[in-house]
Order: sequence, then structure tokens, then C-alpha cells
Amino acid sequence: MSRITAFLLSLACAVAVSLPATAVAALPPTNAGAFDPGFGPNGSGRIVHDYADNYDYATQVIIQPDGKYLVSGRGYSNSGQHSLGFVARYLPEGSLDTGFFGSGRRVIGGPGADTSLMRAVLQPDGKIVLVGQEYFQASGASRGWITRLNADGSTDTGFGTGGVARMMPPSLLRLSFWSVALRPDGSLVAAGIEFDKDYTDIRPFTLRYSPDGRPDPSYGNGGIATFDMLAPGFRPQRLAVHASGKMTMAGYAQMTTFDAAAYKAVAVRLNANGSPDASFGTGGKYTYALAGLGTEFDDMVADADGTVLLAGGVFGDARAGIVARILPSGQPDPAFGAQGVLNLPQGMTYAGAITRQADGKFVIGATKAVGNDFQAQVARLLPGGQLDATFGVGGISQDFGFATSQVLALAIDVDGKIVLAGKAENDSNDNSLVARLIGAEITTRVIEFYNAALNHYFITADPAEAAAIDGGAAGPGWSRTGETFRSGGPNRVCRFYGSPETDAVTGARRGPNSPFYTIEAAECAAVKEDAGWRFESHDFNGWPSAGGNCAAGTVAVKRAYNNRFAVNDSNHRYTINDAVYGQMLASGWTGEGTVFCAVQ
Repeated sequence: MSRITAFLLSLACAVAVSLPATAVAALPPTNAGAFDPGFGPNGSGRIVHDYADNYDYATQVIIQPDGKYLVSGRGYSNSGQHSLGFVARYLPEGSLDTGFFGSGRRVIGGPGADTSLMRAVLQPDGKIVLVGQEYFQASGASRGWITRLNADGSTDTGFGTGGVARMMPPSLLRLSFWSVALRPDGSLVAAGIEFDKDYTDIRPFTLRYSPDGRPDPSYGNGGIATFDMLAPGFRPQRLAVHASGKMTMAGYAQMTTFDAAAYKAVAVRLNANGSPDASFGTGGKYTYALAGLGTEFDDMVADADGTVLLAGGVFGDARAGIVARILPSGQPDPAFGAQGVLNLPQGMTYAGAITRQADGKFVIGATKAVGNDFQAQVARLLPGGQLDATFGVGGISQDFGFATSQVLALAIDVDGKIVLAGKAENDSNDNSLVARLIGAEITTRVIEFYNAALNHYFITADPAEAAAIDGGAAGPGWSRTGETFRSGGPNRVCRFYGSPETDAVTGARRGPNSPFYTIEAAECAAVKEDAGWRFESHDFNGWPSAGGNCAAGTVAVKRAYNNRFAVNDSNHRYTINDAVYGQMLASGWTGEGTVFCAVQ
């Protein structure tokens, strides 16, 4: 059933009309790529935090189901001569969530506990698994380190030993976990490397842990699967588990020395038991190499069927960002770029992050060289690899406003906005950067309908849905009131419909036969937890109000309520017309004031 069909059926009164799937016309985004004025201090769309006295940078951002942002990264303190990791949780408007470790952020490691955090994964229960390494300065040795935090940021002492699982290097001096992923059964797969002090001997491996942090002896050889013969010198920077249980890793292999030409971009696929998947590429790996130049994959989007999008770069005199699409067979997709590899526009010297939107477009976090400095860029590409002209300027976002900046991670949040993490230099040191860009802005008119038999109001910004209601698809009695307002602004409005399921106790319908709309992220998250309501979509765009006040260029949208909760017949009316609002109050509806602002 299509999205529109589901909406229309939910509105039908006594007689429901089945509809065929209806195609939704594309709505033109106009401000996509701009910094979100609803995020960060003074509406800048950017937040910078300092975790160490020399440098620190965010390397990952995870969108929680409740809309909060979990950001992790690492840093180094020159004064203390130690590495550290950090985890922070942000509310959707950009403030730190004090429900996480009391302050919104937690630093891991420090003097006497030299710790490097490489990657994180969020479990369905809200717990957070972190992987990396612990370093011993006296001996120069290191060991793999995995810890799990509770949803409030405290250490989960039921994981491993006192909350930590550690792995000593079997034969070489150092060992580090580089990436981690969840399996459908709740177990964890971590990928890492064992290496010597000079990085001349690098041996990749994977390790499977049970949900309580114990090595799974049924996996590989005693819980460990090595594949250094398949990809010697390989660094598994990203790890994904497919629906089949197979795993894909993306990174690079250092063939001989630190010379740039010695680095080759590599993707490796393993079977669920940790053995190389011989059906993928050449014996289980795909390599992208250019004569005399170094190449590297740094991020990946993995599909359930095994198709992967890989982002990285080419080094040397011909520095360029690249994106590759690899089919489940391990062969480059000939329909994408040039033989499966797309070179980003000139000036984008590296692609350090990639994510994909629900509409199939993908977003690239890139870097461009400006003299001796680097500046972050975000580009959006159409599914075929062409720059999306509706995003930023010609497909590329505006300047970030720092002397030096990089995008190292990307994610799409619950209402389609682009959240990025990386680093920015704003005080002679590299500090953690989190920013948010508008993903798409719906700019059609919001049309109001009324059903006299129900005494219910309904609004939609979807022209196809409005036309279908005009044709009677939502059942009898619906007609336009003539009241409209314009969709537009940085925030998407959540649309809910009263849950039609039957309450097991009362035998009555759980929710009202009515929609509900909110622009407030916290209210949207709360309603999603209410069994009486079903989330349907982010229906249109608007501006949040500030204490009921709307900014210049916008007009207040006020909400009136019919007070029929007791009989499960709640309905709200949304209007920019003060006279209409007054009429609703005079007829007995309760005025709830300004709930968001619309573009004039």
C-alpha cells in the first residue's frame, strides 16, 4: 500500500474506499544544503566542542530512534601525552542531553588510561558499544578494547569483565579494534588489526562476541577469524552485516611502506562464519588501484542484498574524491560512474563520509584543499551519480566558516535533515564539530478539508493527496474550506493518525479517527510512544515559534482543540486566520495558541 493510500483510508468515515497505489509528485526542495537555523547557538547550524587540549574530532554520528544524536570521536592531549575517546548525546535542537552521564558527554581515557575510540554501534535497547584500543606507553604495546555503556552513559558492568572486554595481541606487539557491527541475533562482530611497532606487519581479523561480551567459540577459530592471506596489510575502517549474515569491510591495504602509492582501496566480504566469500570479487575482495597513486575507502553504505557504496579518495599528484558502487558479486556496477567508480568534481580531494537519503539520493562529506588548509564540503548526488542541482549551489553546500574543517561522518535524521560530524579549527586546535543541514523543504500550499458529519478538520501539503480527497477517495463528506497556508521553513512537521487497533481491555479503537500535527521534536517523540497514535509522515515544513512568537516573514499557525478526548473523538484545527481561530473558540473549542509558524 502506498503512503497516500494509507493516509486516505485512515480518513474514511463509515465507508472505507480501497485505492490503487498513487504516485507522489516530486516536491521541489529550495533551501536544501543550507545550515539549519534551528540547530546550534544563535541559529548557526554548527556546534564546536573541545575535549582535549591539543586536538579532538568527531568520527561518527548515530541517530537514535527518539531523534537524539549520539556523537563519538577521539583526541589527544599534548600536555598529558595521552589519547582519549569521547561520546556525547545531543537533543535535536543542538543542546547537550544532560540525561546522558549528567552533562551530555563522557570522556573515556586520560592520564594512565591511554585509550583510542575508533567506532561505536547503538543496540536496539539503547545501549552503546564502543571499540578501540588501550595503549601502554612504557612498553609501546596495545590491546583491543570494547566497552558497553548503558543508555544513560554509565558503564554496563554486565558486559565483559566489569563492563570491558579486552584482547591481547596473539603474536605481535599491538592490537586494535577498528570497527564493529551488530548481528540480527544481538551478537557483535568486531574487526581489527594486529600489528608491529613499525606497521610493517599488519594482520586483519574479525572476532564475534556474545551479547554479554564473551568471545563466541563457534566463530572462526576459537572466536577469531583471520584473513591476512586474502588482504595483507588491510585496515577494516567500516564493517557491515548483511541480511544473509555475510559481512563486508571497507578500508585500505598498506602493501609495503608509508609511501602514498602503497595504499590500495579494498573491500572484503566474509561469510557468516568468518571465512572469505569466494563469490565476491576476486576470492573475496575488491581492489581499486591506480598505477603510481594511493587509493583508500573510508566509509560505506551497505544494502541488505550485498550492494555497497564506497567513499574515499585518490592520493598523490592526482588527489580526488571517489565513490564506487559494487554489486553483490563484488564487481563494479557498470551503470555507475566510469566502470563503477565516480570521480567527484574537481577540488573535492577526498570523500570521507557517505550516507543515503530515503529517496535514493546520496550525500557525500568531502574535503577540498585551499592552500595548505582543508575545508569541509557536503555534496548531494542523484542515484546515478550526478550532482543534485537542487542542493546548495550546483549540488554542493556552502562554506563551513572555519580556517580548517573536515566532514568525517554523516547521517540522515528522523525528519530528513543531514547531520554531520567532523573537526573544525577555531582556537588553533582541532575541535569536535557537529552541524546540521536542511535536507529538503516542501514549499507547496497546505490545504484544509472539513467533514461536516464528523465535524473534523484535516490538512495536507501533498497535491496528489488533496486531489484524491477532492475525488472522494477518503470517503463521503470531505470538502475544501478555502483556508490554506504555505509550507516552508527548516523543520518538518510530524503527522500522526489515531491508531485503529482495538484496545484489548476496553474493546474500543485505541485512537481517534483523526490526524494530529506537531513541529516540536520532543512532542513528536512522545506521541510516537503513545499507543493511541500512529506516526504517518513528516508532512510539511514550518518554523518553530519562540514562546509563541513568530519571526519576521512568518505567520503564526494556531491550534484549536475540540475537547472530545473522553469519547475518543479528538480533533484539532490549524489556522493562520485569527477570525477563524476566534470562531472555533466561540463554538466551544479550546484555544491552544501558536504551535508553529508558516511562511507568509
